[in-house]
Amino acid sequence: MLREEGRVGRLIEDTARLLFLFERGLAERGIQIATLSSDSKDATSARAARRLCAELILADDESWQESLRSREGAVPVGSPAAALPQLLAQTAFYKRLVWRSGSGASLPESANVETLCNDFAELRPLKPVLQEVARAAAMSSGN
Repeated sequence: MLREEGRVGRLIEDTARLLFLFERGLAERGIQIATLSSDSKDATSARAARRLCAELILADDESWQESLRSREGAVPVGSPAAALPQLLAQTAFYKRLVWRSGSGASLPESANVETLCNDFAELRPLKPVLQEVARAAAMSSGN
């Protein structure tokens, strides 16, 4: 329904902003998501942030599966003359990664591909394309 009404972009921007504010709040207190103890309130919130990122990824499952099927022989992003396929550039995960609060912003900790794939078994088969999307997003921000 959100796609039909053209509100998906707004939802992704709002999600990105919410997660940015959460991560910025942690950073202002000198806390990194990766170093949180498992029983803290912040750790519970960080798990929820990672779950939200996982759900953004899973919402585009058809695109990920198509990308995995067509991936053989593809030039990886980061190689000369390589570009992120349009199919991947349209995913909510890529849009979430390239949303920035300001220039030079780094990729969000809650969207770390390695951590997401470790935490959510359903994402592990998608790891190669998720890494490709994360590299493309990092390149788009100059990081």
